[in-house]
Amino acid sequence: MRDYLKEEFSVDAPEKTTCEIRRIWPARLDQSKLSVISLLEICDSAKFAKAVPSQEDAVKSLQEAKNFIRPAYNAEQPSHAGADSAG
Repeated sequence: MRDYLKEEFSVDAPEKTTCEIRRIWPARLDQSKLSVISLLEICDSAKFAKAVPSQEDAVKSLQEAKNFIRPAYNAEQPSHAGADSAG
């Protein structure tokens, strides 16, 4: 996720703490960005405090990450809408 933030938003996320990311990301954080911050905080807890998220939190975080990334992924896919009518 941190690498994705770096590539898509020019946020040097791999080199920043979650608190630093929250500060440097644009001031208007929409719900999807808040979800990413929440995900990063859960990851921080697991990595540094050896906390184990509940299965519910893990599933929710994974889904929120997918929801955040999916629009960019879909935008990069070629459109096949008119492929059949070209005949």
